[in-house]
Amino acid sequence: MMINEVVVDYRCNKYCNIDFTLAKRKTEFYNEFREKHPRTSNFYRYVRPRKSIENKKFRKIYNNRCVYCGVSTQVLPATLFEVDHFLSQSECKKHSIENVNYIDNIVCACSLCNRGKSNYSCSNDYIELLHPDKNQYPLVFERDKRYNVKIKEVHLENPDIIELYRVLKLDNELRRLDYLIMELKDFCTIHSDDKLASQIKEIIEPIEQHRRDNSI
Repeated sequence: MMINEVVVDYRCNKYCNIDFTLAKRKTEFYNEFREKHPRTSNFYRYVRPRKSIENKKFRKIYNNRCVYCGVSTQVLPATLFEVDHFLSQSECKKHSIENVNYIDNIVCACSLCNRGKSNYSCSNDYIELLHPDKNQYPLVFERDKRYNVKIKEVHLENPDIIELYRVLKLDNELRRLDYLIMELKDFCTIHSDDKLASQIKEIIEPIEQHRRDNSI
């Protein structure tokens, strides 16, 4: 990648640009958590329950968005977002990671992505590239002119990336629908005084209902 090249994040639209480089914010959150719970060795047990304070704070680090596909609580209810592991316990063992419940291995994802990923297996060569918190996904995936998520040409022969794309179901039509809903809603927020925004909101409402009806 050239130094001045602008990398567009497929999870963001032109009205809302979210930074998915989360290591610093997660470290700050974890340090605060350790002060309150100095004896616990299972961070995951506290942060997973949806109604817990820790869960709400953790999802806020991710801007209440799925780190894989970018869908937010603008589109899906918070109950369809899960705080869970990036690598499963068996995968952690393969990569010599001793604690599956350590904070770097916990991410926020929508149910469709999280359950699809499940026991996804990744080689050591690409673990850094494919860890969602490293914000490398914009170098791997892109959104085409029809708003579909695609693997970038340079990675089309990479089996680890192909498999991740498959298990996350990034080619699912719902991915495109989610993106368009979020872009339209962000447009309406920015142009709230515009008469057109009110008309767009009326159009979005039945589409949103259709999306919720198709949620898992």
